[in-house]
Amino acid sequence: MNLVLFGPPGSGKGTQSELVCEKFHLSHLSTGEAMRAAIRAGTDLGKRVKAIVERGELVPDELVSEVVDKIVVEKRPSTDSFLFDGYPRTVSQVADLDRICEFHTLSSPAIVNLEVPSEILMLRLTGRRLCSECRRTYNVYFDPPKQTGVCDLCHGPLMKRVDDTPETVKERLEVYEQQTKPVLHEYDNRHVLSNIDGTGTTQEVFERIRAILAEQY
Repeated sequence: MNLVLFGPPGSGKGTQSELVCEKFHLSHLSTGEAMRAAIRAGTDLGKRVKAIVERGELVPDELVSEVVDKIVVEKRPSTDSFLFDGYPRTVSQVADLDRICEFHTLSSPAIVNLEVPSEILMLRLTGRRLCSECRRTYNVYFDPPKQTGVCDLCHGPLMKRVDDTPETVKERLEVYEQQTKPVLHEYDNRHVLSNIDGTGTTQEVFERIRAILAEQY
């Protein structure tokens, strides 16, 4: 079983990725973390990625796909089940993922997209508060602390991320939509895209994803 999970910032994609990987024994393949790891390790691939990042440029599709392929090569002896996180992000990368799956005899991934209304995403992101001591996360709209500005667990002060302002959040959501729309359109044209309601409790959303995977595998 393989899965590509899409979701805008604030959709809960990170939490759902953890739950899905645990339930279905998928190996979490994050392109962002993979590139950071390659840079830290100082590999030839990492040096190429680092040079591009330091110039403030976007990492080319072929290099991103090379990173993904390298991880699959490393993990393939022990698993044939991956959750692709942050990949593919362009139509070119969609074709690259097709080739990677075919070459490494991986099943075609399920494509699941979490849909959450923009007004809810805005509240989820601008309402986030993080305990500066124990790092527990709250939301002033959906999961507020008992005492304003104070963590329930350790009584540490709560802080707001600098990029969780309405202006910044709006820009992030717009960039995400612009980047992912062509990719989702490509998968929709193939009739393999499953759009699911990303609102509700964590467990409710997980059950919707689980149902999609149960249908396809």
